[in-house]
Amino acid sequence: MRFLVVVDTPGIKQFVFGTDALSEVRGASALLDRLNREDTARKLRDYLGEGACETIFANGGTGQFIVQAPDRTQVQRAVDQLAAYYHEQTGGEMRPLAGVAEWAGEDETGYRDAVRAAFEYLHLQRNLASHRPTAPTLPFVVECQSTSHLPAVPGRYQWGGEPLLLSQASRLKREESRQARRGTLWSGWMESLDPDGRFLDKADHLRYADAEGIGEHSSGKRKGYIGLIYADGNAMGRLVQELDSPQVCQAFSDLVDKSVRDACYEALTEVCSSEIGEARTALDTGEKFKRLPADILLLGGDDLLVLLPADRALKFALLVTKAFERLTRERQTQLPQPARHFFSERGLSGRGLTISCGVALGPARYPFYLLLDLAEDLLRSAQAGWQ
Repeated sequence: MRFLVVVDTPGIKQFVFGTDALSEVRGASALLDRLNREDTARKLRDYLGEGACETIFANGGTGQFIVQAPDRTQVQRAVDQLAAYYHEQTGGEMRPLAGVAEWAGEDETGYRDAVRAAFEYLHLQRNLASHRPTAPTLPFVVECQSTSHLPAVPGRYQWGGEPLLLSQASRLKREESRQARRGTLWSGWMESLDPDGRFLDKADHLRYADAEGIGEHSSGKRKGYIGLIYADGNAMGRLVQELDSPQVCQAFSDLVDKSVRDACYEALTEVCSSEIGEARTALDTGEKFKRLPADILLLGGDDLLVLLPADRALKFALLVTKAFERLTRERQTQLPQPARHFFSERGLSGRGLTISCGVALGPARYPFYLLLDLAEDLLRSAQAGWQ
């Protein structure tokens, strides 16, 4: 039997941004990106058998897969095993939700019906799921020094010469930030700056350890201030549920994911052009180079979260929205014919897709979760007209 499985990972922002430690934010983002893009499909194949799982797309914390199995029970068992794997990899903080539906028939109607049924089941799972796991409240539990709603595990964790009492989730985030090198969001930008690999080889040394270093690049009265830019696609959720075949769904997902990445890298390169030029000269001459005043905290699907000096945030937001619209318009001609037909039917031919941005400015030492809340509120306001 053939089934369609749609996967979603709720609570991403709480997991990634539930701490002000930039090392944990980076590690959590890299960890979830790896789980989503690489491990989900691999684990489903492990549970169901090689060749039993075909990936339609997997990015931005979501995914869609075509699964072959004797019955629904076996598919649900594999989904439960996947949730347990996420739970283990994130220190008990994350569990993906999945909607499963049988794909009957061979035509496009069968696919659309399966997508609709899978999303309905996924919606039910969201309503039933707990928003945050309950932490033990024993009398002698010591709070994690990074995420105080979680208990610290026994033993001190050495970080930069400082012994810390951390939860299992915080430890795993920091370990991921240590291990993640090539293929991470930051490394992707470094690679785009120099195909010869000089920036990629020095990627860690070109990145600030904290937000305060980025804030020092703001000029005048804004010195010490940062800008948090949160971008999200307009009406993407509605479009995804209208996609009428796996081929169209895969092409649409690739178009959005690649375009938002390239738009981000392009806009960052523009707003940091002065520092990039100085770093390139220093790398050419073997002199000491300075760090770049930016950070990519979330990037995938149609989501984007970037940190910049406050006086460059609005310029970046304008550049990234224009670049995304242009790239999705230009790349439509490269899509397979069914995908081009889908765009044409909805009056999107010759037009690009769009994203909105929320931009919040504040002192570099301002609690990160409060700055994120402000950016989210502004993003919702910007998207109100697209609902």
